[in-house]
Amino acid sequence: MPGGTIKVDVSIKQWWKTGQHALISIPSISFGQSHPYTIAAQSAEPMRFFVRDIGPGGFSSKLNQSTSSKAYTVLIQGPYGAIPRLDRYDEIIFVAGGAGATWTVPLMKEFIARSKCDEKGIVKGTFIWSVRSEDCLSWFSNELIEAVYAGVDIRLFNTRQSKNGTGKTGHTPKSRFTVYQGRPNIRLLLTDVLSKVKSTSVAVVVCGPSKMVNDSRFAVSESLLETAIPIGLFIEEF
Repeated sequence: MPGGTIKVDVSIKQWWKTGQHALISIPSISFGQSHPYTIAAQSAEPMRFFVRDIGPGGFSSKLNQSTSSKAYTVLIQGPYGAIPRLDRYDEIIFVAGGAGATWTVPLMKEFIARSKCDEKGIVKGTFIWSVRSEDCLSWFSNELIEAVYAGVDIRLFNTRQSKNGTGKTGHTPKSRFTVYQGRPNIRLLLTDVLSKVKSTSVAVVVCGPSKMVNDSRFAVSESLLETAIPIGLFIEEF
């Protein structure tokens, strides 16, 4: 897959809750070692992990160099992690940096499914995702398209802007979303989105590097001074 990443599907269902992580071990790749990864799927789906190559000689590098279609014995420890209680919020803003989408996308899918089942059947949500390469959007291309058609406001950013690239570029006509070139100002962007919220309660769900997390904290803190709407903040940092 793009971004030096391989997708690992495990034939286990309904054993964990959306938003949790687990330790995985593949003895034939790296005997006696376990590595933590977010379960990039809803609890009703087959278990899935995205493993990005982080350097030569290690587990991720060896796995990425192997045949992608090969079947392995995978040992799972877990699941671990507290589950964010998002069912109490009418609107949710998801913010992800790179692989942080493996945590936020399943939570977004669960939010969409729950919103469609309520009395109004209206999905009020925003999904902000910053990636180093536009190719990485293919990790969740189907999920993004489904989210757009469900009514989620999708904001995508390619941080490795080309020399001639400025402004914004369309991704695909079918998906109906735009990929902006350049690194987003999360603090300003999130503050702007929060200022336009009309719901009775809103949650901000963030998974990304420390700067993205800190900028999100500032945005939520500033917004709380300007609105009477309750804002919940849920964070996973890497």
